[in-house]
Amino acid sequence: MIEIIGEKFLNLSSKIVEEKIIEKINNFHNIKAWCRAFEKAVIYSEEFEPGFGNELATHRTMMRFYYETFDISKEKISFNDFVLSIGMEFLDFQLKIPPEVTISLADAIVNNWYKELQTNKSLKNKLKTVNKQLPEIEDWDVEELKLILKDHEKMRRAYFKSFEHVNGVKTIRVWYPAPNENWIRWDEKYSIDIKVNPMLGMALGFFRKGYDYSLIETDKTHRLKFAAISSSKERETAQFKTSTLCIGEKGGKVFWAW
Repeated sequence: MIEIIGEKFLNLSSKIVEEKIIEKINNFHNIKAWCRAFEKAVIYSEEFEPGFGNELATHRTMMRFYYETFDISKEKISFNDFVLSIGMEFLDFQLKIPPEVTISLADAIVNNWYKELQTNKSLKNKLKTVNKQLPEIEDWDVEELKLILKDHEKMRRAYFKSFEHVNGVKTIRVWYPAPNENWIRWDEKYSIDIKVNPMLGMALGFFRKGYDYSLIETDKTHRLKFAAISSSKERETAQFKTSTLCIGEKGGKVFWAW
């Protein structure tokens, strides 16, 4: 009897290990397909060097949309948010890319990614596993996007607003640099309040270097202590000084600390 139980346990353990290995291999190939969608887009532009697409695709700001593709709570993907996210990467890395190029790049990436989703067996299986259809792409206004991309303050405010949780009961104030500056003034004129749900954590790309964050409560304001990547790598977590409140799970790989 003991030998039979032991054999069943070993078989179960082997199956679990095998499934984990297959999952890791599939995830590796899925992210390679995501990077390929970016790299295929940049090769048709004189603005970028070879390999830039692969680099951009792996930034947290961009990986947000990779994970949203398979998020069953996301029936639609906002093209506006995707464009603004690319614009924020260019801005924060001091790359002067014309708005028309940013929008065209985003459009090409989305088209390449959807081709991958429709033809790549591993990606199709992943969508099937989570029981999700291809998410729709929300309509966008090109001229409006151009205006926002040209105005860095408007772009920052619109970008951070895209992270807001409509039913959020807590508020995080994001402090950003004034136009043509790269430091924080601590002037409320250059800040924006975002409603959040602490139990959900934040989408990737919310906590950024070069910005600062405060948890706003009735009787006190708490400065950000650190921000980290969740164990699943799909969300960002945070903890604030002088507050016991955690945004998302505790722990994780820290990337922002004060």
